[in-house]
Amino acid sequence: MILNIDIDNYQGHNDLLLKSDVLALEELADTYYFIIDRHFRPDEETIEKVIMLLIGLLQFWINEIENIGEKKTSYLPFDFSDQYLGCFRIVGSKHNEIDIDYGSTTKYQGWGITISKIDQVKFNILQDEYQRDTETVKVAKTEIIENIRASISNLQSKLSIK
Repeated sequence: MILNIDIDNYQGHNDLLLKSDVLALEELADTYYFIIDRHFRPDEETIEKVIMLLIGLLQFWINEIENIGEKKTSYLPFDFSDQYLGCFRIVGSKHNEIDIDYGSTTKYQGWGITISKIDQVKFNILQDEYQRDTETVKVAKTEIIENIRASISNLQSKLSIK
């Protein structure tokens, strides 16, 4: 499994789970900035809102992966923290593959990003502004997209209204 994202024991803190066997990674993050997004269902603080925003974020990831050019770099945010942004770094490669690793940057913080408008954010992170926490591995675009879509399907099954 390249990656799996799920919500576990929804409470706003340490409830967003990311696992990746190929990166030897298991991260817990907060859904707090999903909950307080005032541009999407502003009067609601429910797990349904969080799930819908998370699905939108994962769809953003798919779009970035599908459209990345060879030797181009993109960042896929996951951990929206007060002090940093935890994210995947992907670099386009040959043969419909990407190089991927996970790390963080202090150039962006969770409070400065509106998750419902993630597609409007241009992550301009210099190499020395990114702290890599895992090894970099090469994966097929189709396989990682398949994994992300499986996470989306799992999240959709948790919605009371589909």
